[in-house]
Amino acid sequence: MKFRNFLMVLAVLVIAACNPMEQLGTAEEKIEAFQARYNDGDAGVLYRMTGEDFRTATTREQMDGLVALFSGRLGRIESSERTGFNSQFKNGLNITTITMETQFEQGAGTEIFVFHGTGEDMELVGWTVNSPRLMLSPEEMRMLSEVDPRERPDPPERRVVPERSGE
Repeated sequence: MKFRNFLMVLAVLVIAACNPMEQLGTAEEKIEAFQARYNDGDAGVLYRMTGEDFRTATTREQMDGLVALFSGRLGRIESSERTGFNSQFKNGLNITTITMETQFEQGAGTEIFVFHGTGEDMELVGWTVNSPRLMLSPEEMRMLSEVDPRERPDPPERRVVPERSGE
């Protein structure tokens, strides 16, 4: 009997810890704050708002570049609406993924936010922005592939080795 009660209490605690609606509420608050800081244009603040896993995968300079790219191509956020939500408990880790359809000044985009943890310990570990405005034009691709011929290394010398006859 005591063991059964213990299992029921344990199950209630596990379910409470994984409460998807609580996860959603916390994640949406963090997203709202992140988007407001994005509109301020301060990549340093955005970087500090991310979790350790994000900062391990992305340097501060890379974050500066991403924010500059997104701001230049998309502009400020005008509106954003949640279109997807997934919360799962996997290998002892709460993972919450939120998809936002976002209207920027210069076009529409999709933002995907991935969080690890719960409540106060919830950290942003992924931020993806997809938009046609972020694609490179053929001219931009050409510019990236053009290199000053003086900067190209000389090709290695080719030696021809004669074939051996079947002697």
